[in-house]
Amino acid sequence: MMRGVAFVLTLTALAGCASLEPEPCTPEWVDWQTDRILDPFVHTYRQEISALRSLNGDMEDPGMITAFRMAGLADDLVRMAEDFSETVVPEAQAALAQCTQEPDMARQLLVSMLERENVEPDVIAWVTALGLVFEQLNARTIESSAS
Repeated sequence: MMRGVAFVLTLTALAGCASLEPEPCTPEWVDWQTDRILDPFVHTYRQEISALRSLNGDMEDPGMITAFRMAGLADDLVRMAEDFSETVVPEAQAALAQCTQEPDMARQLLVSMLERENVEPDVIAWVTALGLVFEQLNARTIESSAS
């Protein structure tokens, strides 16, 4: 009998701990939201992120092999950016709406995610230079919303 009561109390305590989320807008909350929103995306695009991580060399003047690898990644990066814009950004905007609005949040979130995944700064700079992709995606999102 006592074991059953202890078991129920333990389950109740664990359920209570699992449902607690950090106070909004605190550093702990930002970390919690970041993990909650970005981890599934990172899992889905593990191959593409690994390919970015493996790029090396000068991104402004890449060698032939790196240039071919970059060109081969372009379609995958556009698909990844579209998915990021359609799934991660709205979730992050909804979460951050509790605290503040950032004008260039999509690009900042993508950079943060790539930094967390240990992608080289030169590669991140190359990816963010594809800012036109984000501008086009945002324009498409606005057009879709207006329809």
